[in-house]
Amino acid sequence: MPPLARRQRLRDTAPDDPETPVRYRRRMVTFVVRAAVEPDGVVTGIVHRVRTGEKARFAGAEELAAVVARMLVGASEEPDAAAVEEEQP
Repeated sequence: MPPLARRQRLRDTAPDDPETPVRYRRRMVTFVVRAAVEPDGVVTGIVHRVRTGEKARFAGAEELAAVVARMLVGASEEPDAAAVEEEQP
């Protein structure tokens, strides 16, 4: 199989399939969002990133989006445990 076709096939495999190389797996991040609407209509609450236990308060939909985006960027910068295991001889 030509190298490009093989890479495409690997990218098309299920991300949670152990046969899929780590570099093609998507990094899933799980959040718990506790939110309430205040009498003035503002959405407030807490975002909890499950894996790390990190929590952040927000007030407003824009701030909620910013908190989640910041946590996603943080997650993408963390080494993946499976990738570390795969790199070791």
